[in-house]
Amino acid sequence: VESLMMVHLLNNLTGSHGNFEVEILAGGVANILTGFFQGFAGCGLVGPSILNFTTGGGFRRVSALIYSVGMILVVVVASPAIDLVPMPVLAAVVFYVSYKTFDWGTFEMILFRRIPLMDSLVIVLVVVVTVEEDLAVAVAVSLIHI
Repeated sequence: VESLMMVHLLNNLTGSHGNFEVEILAGGVANILTGFFQGFAGCGLVGPSILNFTTGGGFRRVSALIYSVGMILVVVVASPAIDLVPMPVLAAVVFYVSYKTFDWGTFEMILFRRIPLMDSLVIVLVVVVTVEEDLAVAVAVSLIHI
């Protein structure tokens, strides 16, 4: 679901139309193949995708490669240094990414009743559940409405 949310968010930012079916198929194949190499399944990440787009990386594959190599270096080489970073600094990074990826037009839609009341309630409920529990629980709550 997170991969689909990422495609939707990038579609809104770029004005393009990503192919959701290709995203699902590619993610599924990649996750299956990862298992053969004793890896962990994963999906597209919203934060790095937004950062890539806003810093001019666009849709170039080399930017994804640079990000991947950078993450490997952080985990393998720089993890002792990361342990020294104060927790409030890491919290500020998470807050900034959340701020940049939130769809602020949602407030306008809710306040001026441009969307049905039930949809507004689901949006508010998902935000509250995300803050109080975690994103996985909030996604499950949002699917109940469908």
